[in-house]
Amino acid sequence: MFMAEAYHADVADGNQWVLAVTQGERQKAIYFNNHFPKSILLHSLLSERRSPATP
Repeated sequence: MFMAEAYHADVADGNQWVLAVTQGERQKAIYFNNHFPKSILLHSLLSERRSPATP
């Protein structure tokens, strides 16, 4: 899946995410500033379901 380096929306409410990906020796950071592609929202939802609950 291709991902741009940054996604921005014309909104200033403070919703910002950074997705850091490492594969072998390669690294990439993707910045989201009030614009979250559907694939990233789905990834976030699935990750929350897999993560153990934090007390």
